[in-house]
Amino acid sequence: MLSFQNSYFEEEWREGFFVESKMKHAWAAELEVLDEIRRICEKHGLQYFATRGTLLGAIRHKGYIPWDDDVDIGMKRKDFQRFLEVAEKELPSQWVLVHVRKNKEWDQPFARLINGRKIDYTKEHLEQFHGCPYVVGVDIFPFDNLPKDDDEAVVIYSLMKILYGAIVDLQHKRADEAEEKIKEIESLMKVEVDRRRNIINQLFCLIDQISNMYTEEEASQLVQWHVWAYWDVKRTYEKEWYNGMIWMPFENTEVPVPVRYDEALRVMFGENYMMPIRGKAGHDYPFYKEQDKAWEEEQERRKGKS
Repeated sequence: MLSFQNSYFEEEWREGFFVESKMKHAWAAELEVLDEIRRICEKHGLQYFATRGTLLGAIRHKGYIPWDDDVDIGMKRKDFQRFLEVAEKELPSQWVLVHVRKNKEWDQPFARLINGRKIDYTKEHLEQFHGCPYVVGVDIFPFDNLPKDDDEAVVIYSLMKILYGAIVDLQHKRADEAEEKIKEIESLMKVEVDRRRNIINQLFCLIDQISNMYTEEEASQLVQWHVWAYWDVKRTYEKEWYNGMIWMPFENTEVPVPVRYDEALRVMFGENYMMPIRGKAGHDYPFYKEQDKAWEEEQERRKGKS
């Protein structure tokens, strides 16, 4: 278990952004989840590394970006698949690893490790997670192998574009447009999508299948297909940038970052990545807002029954 001084959990202003005490407890809890990932990866010889906002935070802030509230790590495809296989046997019983192959309702291109399924105010839970009762976790993003052959890379990209296009259509309730793309995928890949089941999950399973087609030896670069095909941003990462890891300070612990992190960050965030955009919170910050709301509604329901 990680050790934090009591002063760590005090509210504070960081770079012009107010970080409340509740967020500090959540940060610490997320780092406990990350520490469990570290334990499993070290035991099984798997490589992982900080990515996205967590990588930027490690280099620019030596910890969380003040207006960030989550932890993102990356794994090369081979390590990612192996982690999904071994983690189930290694994790504490109440923890949950969600990914498209296991969870039929999961509709994201990454996996997530969480420390439970509901808010937990028991003494044991609060002691383990530094006073944080919330469901917290770490997002795990696979980095895939881009074929060396340009023609093959174009074919794979085209398939991914259709798949992600269908997913976007379904997310935006464009049923007819999605159906056209799904039929095209069925024809190209010789598969059948069951319209009675979660279609988005099935499409992500096909994406996962395609992503496993090429080994690292068959590629010169790494890629995240959801960024290419979903966001239409063609970012590539040279393999040698990720051939080794170095440890960087992160809050009161350390995280591994790619040995050539500067090049990776320039691809992710641009040349001026060291210049913060102050006070800009991403996604639904803070993440625990919805959990607080659900907890309050549950307490009201219980009162009504008593």
